Amino acid sequence: MICNPEIEESRYFAVQLVDMYTFNYGYMESRTTGNGAACFMIAGPRWKGEKPEGIAKVFRSETDFSMAGFRTQLFNPGDIENVRKIQAGYRGETLSQFQNKPAPPPAPEIGPIDRLDNLWLSRVEGRHTWLPDTLRGTARPSTNRLHFSQISPIVKKM
Repeated sequence: MICNPEIEESRYFAVQLVDMYTFNYGYMESRTTGNGAACFMIAGPRWKGEKPEGIAKVFRSETDFSMAGFRTQLFNPGDIENVRKIQAGYRGETLSQFQNKPAPPPAPEIGPIDRLDNLWLSRVEGRHTWLPDTLRGTARPSTNRLHFSQISPIVKKM
């Protein structure tokens, strides 16, 4: 969830949403969603559900990992405190926080990886659970090439 504060109409702002493939899949900005206070949901590829109450729009990402870049127009150097006030009003929270409900159980812990070795490779290779189902088959060959051609020679020297 990303919530934007009320921003005066004369000021441009933008929140750019970018997925793991660096695809810009959405914008919350003056020109697309307006300058009124609103909350938006960012959902990954496996999220199933209806738009929750109080959400202006659901943005769908093709990947489970995503980033947001925030921009707020600064009119002149004397305007910096106004920009800081707006920036302090941006909020990011989980759906459970937004709905004031208990959080779901956490994902299982992966554990520390302190060395680059075959144990690390076995954890990474073929475990692309963060990729959409349609791309999992295409990711493994590149991991195998990385494993055999680039990482294995380094590990053998260690």
